Amino acid sequence: MEDIGLALADFVSNLENVPSEIRHLFSEITDLDEKYEESMSLAYTHERALQKLFKDESNRVTQSERESQLQMQIDEEHKKAQVLCKEKLRLTRKAMNVVHRHLQKLDMEIRHFDKTEQNPNRTFSVDT
Repeated sequence: MEDIGLALADFVSNLENVPSEIRHLFSEITDLDEKYEESMSLAYTHERALQKLFKDESNRVTQSERESQLQMQIDEEHKKAQVLCKEKLRLTRKAMNVVHRHLQKLDMEIRHFDKTEQNPNRTFSVDT
């Protein structure tokens, strides 16, 4: 029973680093989310300008240039937003893996101690 106590103490010690790792990853995700919102806001602003351009029929020659410029800006902002989303997803998966890895380690240690407690006289040998 003493061994499982040591294993749990070791796990808790390792677990103390998890909140700081997770907090750091979530901080990065929050920063990416703010950049995403900014990018989508710019895209929306360009889309409104494009709609106004379509309503204004006074100068069709310069509208074509302005239209293609606005469309390029909208596409660029959408691409930025997509890249930011992919990065947020990567960081979220990384955070999940950090937690999962620690839980797996605890589970493995508990299973090991369950086996040794059921067979206290059993000795383990390494086959070579």
